[in-house]
Amino acid sequence: MKNGLYNYQDVFKYLDQLSIWSDIIGKPVRLGEMICNPLRSDNNPSCYLREYNDVILMTDFGYPEYNKYTCVHAVAHLNNIGLLDAARLIFCRKYTAAPPQRPKSKKAKPSFHFVSYVNKDNKPTYRKQDAEYWLKRGINSNQLRKHNVYAVHHYYLNDKVFYNRNLLYAYVDIATGNTKMYQPNSNYRFPYSSINKNHINKGNTHIKSDKCIITKSLKDLMILENLFPDINIFSFESESMIPDDLSIFDDYEVYVLYDNDTAGIKGSKKVANKLNGKELFIDPSVYVGCTDVDEIMVKQPHLINKFKDVCYMTFQSHG
Repeated sequence: MKNGLYNYQDVFKYLDQLSIWSDIIGKPVRLGEMICNPLRSDNNPSCYLREYNDVILMTDFGYPEYNKYTCVHAVAHLNNIGLLDAARLIFCRKYTAAPPQRPKSKKAKPSFHFVSYVNKDNKPTYRKQDAEYWLKRGINSNQLRKHNVYAVHHYYLNDKVFYNRNLLYAYVDIATGNTKMYQPNSNYRFPYSSINKNHINKGNTHIKSDKCIITKSLKDLMILENLFPDINIFSFESESMIPDDLSIFDDYEVYVLYDNDTAGIKGSKKVANKLNGKELFIDPSVYVGCTDVDEIMVKQPHLINKFKDVCYMTFQSHG
């Protein structure tokens, strides 16, 4: 604070950021506690606050545009004002003659681990219902193991245990140990993820082609690598996430296959523009009720060969 004027950095110097975040969220909150994001429509607590260089930041895996938001960014966002005005507003609500000293908080990350179903030899296995779910998509247990997909019995998050009531899977990045949880038959499909936007899933790595398909999920990647065994397949973590380093695609003729909906069209265009690629979309007038390849496999399986032929014709016309 200088000459009675507040600035952006003074919030972090003099005020208790966790208290401000608690006001924004509407309840007392701890570092690492799973919460709903107050800056968007959110009914499922999948976000958390973390400390970095003495600043408390929001982490939101589903909507990375909110990642690295400070309490000042949050107030500015909610009130549609600039950061300086947000800082002043915070001081008007919180400031006292003797600004409170914020005790240093210990860094806290969500504590997470899962327990998979195992066979009599205590090795990870899949149940009958798991096999039924994946085989509808042409995916077998060997392929799941190759991509480090586990059927989850239960998992622990911040010392709370969550049991699997239906289908629940863990996608594990072996290189980092990071994990993404996926429950397909729930409105809350991704209850936890520590995998960031720079992770790229890879399919058909045993071959090298001059063409590749980029899709938006590991599940779609596994379907596509079976349908197109002579083409390299990649997937990003979501339609809204683009890795920082895209040099792996420098020598490819790139095709992008995302969902034929608002989010998919927007995300596909961004990726295609960055990589000078071509967009592929599922035609809902042909594949009725389908916006992606997963839905064709499940809802219109008799049309999957037609989909393959159309794609190969597209590849040849651009080759």
